[in-house]
Amino acid sequence: MIYHSQDSREFNLQDFSHLESRDLALVVAALAYNQYFLRLQAANLKLGSEVTEQILHCVGRSQHLEELILEDCGLRA
Repeated sequence: MIYHSQDSREFNLQDFSHLESRDLALVVAALAYNQYFLRLQAANLKLGSEVTEQILHCVGRSQHLEELILEDCGLRA
């Protein structure tokens, strides 16, 4: 696992930008149950509604996620 070998506990969605929105949403959904990653980052990546919904689910469900970084993701306030 790349993240473990680099001792990184930040899951960066940019690393999976090649996936279709539906597949990326499934990856994010799995993060809600992980115990390894402490941060979720998405920068310079347009997030679809499926991915956004799963990020919200992940934030609400995860007991280990400490930080969420969303920059220039096409989200509206």
